[in-house]
Amino acid sequence: DDVAGSDDGGSSPSGCTSNDCYGQTCDEIAAWEDDTYAYYGGYPDTCLSLESNWGCDCSGCECVNGTGTNAPTTMPTTSSPTSTPVPTGELKRDVSTFAELTRSIADNMELNVVADIKFEHAITINAVRNLKIFSDNASTLDAGYNTRFFEVLSGSDVALRGLSMVGGHASSGDPHGGCLKIEDSTLHLQNTNLTGCSASNSNGNGGALHATASNVLVESSVLGENDA
Repeated sequence: DDVAGSDDGGSSPSGCTSNDCYGQTCDEIAAWEDDTYAYYGGYPDTCLSLESNWGCDCSGCECVNGTGTNAPTTMPTTSSPTSTPVPTGELKRDVSTFAELTRSIADNMELNVVADIKFEHAITINAVRNLKIFSDNASTLDAGYNTRFFEVLSGSDVALRGLSMVGGHASSGDPHGGCLKIEDSTLHLQNTNLTGCSASNSNGNGGALHATASNVLVESSVLGENDA
């Protein structure tokens, strides 16, 4: 059956010191990544937040975890404009690799998959609200018959649109839901095809997806050639 129910470390690239974000270089922002996660309101990517919401220019830089160059010893006290509240709207980002997709999962994110992606393991989406993963160019997610794609858990609210997902597989230790596993969450599939997926051969259900205590809306999508 198809359906069943029950950053890598390192310093910033050269040239980043010339790009200034509210008095702080991109190298310094990179070094502050862990602390500024809370300081700037919990956004997963500080540079993205500064650029999108406060008009900074961090172009050419990659925020990194760990120690960057010119790392300060204390948090800045004047970087954040006091008159500008932290926005709560959606943030948009293009992703083209498995690593980019994995680290971009967060509340209110719109992730446009711009290239085919090979999955290395299942991505767990845990208590994430208003997450949209889509592809404007019909990109393919391929699990190589080694893993399922997403586990949507704990009150998450996720929409998948315009994607092709092929070759998902549930392991014998977690046998249900070859492509997708949904628990206590909401999932909206739109123009998304789940094919060639399988639950565990021994005792699994839901070749394409398995949902428990969840709301699942399937719209203009194909769930076919899946095994359970």
